[in-house]
Amino acid sequence: MHPTFPIIGDWYNLSPAFLIVGSPLAFRVTCYYYRRSYYRAFFWSPPACTVPDARAKYSGETRFPFNLQNLHRYALYLAIPVLAILWFDAIGAFSFDGRFGVGLGSLIMIANVVLLSGYTFGCHAARYLVGGYLDSFHGKSLRFRLWSWANQLNARHSRWAWFSLFSVMLTDLTLDPPASTQDLAGPPLMEEDYLILSTIHSAKGCEWDVVYVIHAADGNIPSDMATASEEEIEEERRLFYVALTRAKDFL
Repeated sequence: MHPTFPIIGDWYNLSPAFLIVGSPLAFRVTCYYYRRSYYRAFFWSPPACTVPDARAKYSGETRFPFNLQNLHRYALYLAIPVLAILWFDAIGAFSFDGRFGVGLGSLIMIANVVLLSGYTFGCHAARYLVGGYLDSFHGKSLRFRLWSWANQLNARHSRWAWFSLFSVMLTDLTLDPPASTQDLAGPPLMEEDYLILSTIHSAKGCEWDVVYVIHAADGNIPSDMATASEEEIEEERRLFYVALTRAKDFL
């Protein structure tokens, strides 16, 4: 169950992520690299500099809805605050109950924001914003350095675009993995047997009539990678307790 917001009303039952997806989506859709890719893929205009357009008439971005591509710079302004929030979350992922720690999720989140930053600040609009609009960099050494860094990122803009796209997907799957396929399958019929596979982390807050804890063997619970200190062993013990208390009738 996703939280609802009074400003919208009780009728809104979708994920809050849909409320902020507009700015990153607008930024990618209007991105110069993506525009070149889907223009060539769907319109064959322009396929390459030395090849004539496949269409007899090519109006470019002078007609609706393609003239909306000019909003790319403003989409950048909206995407930067979202990126700042992601950096805040990524840095916070290294805090475990007030202590510094590193986990798989921490590494994935920091890699995600690094890739997103490379994609965001390497775009043509960001390069223009930090100094590309200037006629001369004389007496503006900071602007020149920022513009030079943006140029270096822009040289591999396509790689930043694709790698960051998949890192977002990987981060979402890591932070909010599917608890089960039960909801996707729909309600089972009376004569059907079904099995729910869940990680211990995803099982928090859930209960079932019968629970089987698989791989409950030495080296797995506790993990042989989490026995270096008493604190890690205690965390593994709490995690195992969560697994054992998910069963209502039979364990």
